Amino acid sequence: ELVPQFMQDTKHDIIWTTSETGLRGIYDNIRGAVEKHKDRIRIRCFAPITKANIEFAKKLGIEIRHIDKVYAVADCYDNSLAVIINPKGDTKSDEVVITNKQEIVKMMRQMLESMWEHATPLEDREKELESQFTDKELAESLALEKMFTFQEKREIK
Repeated sequence: ELVPQFMQDTKHDIIWTTSETGLRGIYDNIRGAVEKHKDRIRIRCFAPITKANIEFAKKLGIEIRHIDKVYAVADCYDNSLAVIINPKGDTKSDEVVITNKQEIVKMMRQMLESMWEHATPLEDREKELESQFTDKELAESLALEKMFTFQEKREIK
């Protein structure tokens, strides 16, 4: 596993972007490394946060923000290493590009920092999710609304 080694070598901070399911992968696979290093270095991650993965996001104990869609899974370790991942479904098949070429690392870092600034903080996303209806709740609400509208029309006549 490369990420724990990258974390070990990091001196200041890490910024990750991952998919909705990738957040669960971080929780399941490298939570120990995150726990070990999160007091020593700043760790930030952004991903699509949903009702299905928000508990994992909260349990990681790192800075997490929500983005609606991930176009690329990418990481930046300090200003010295960039990683781009093309997920293929399981980590053994993923295509990974790792570079320490400064021009690329700098470009990747600027892109990730810009995305971070526009992403929604976890606490705000949690409030958004709490206010959303589930499909079942929405269907029940619409059914009740239809029933009341029908009754109101009958009473008016």
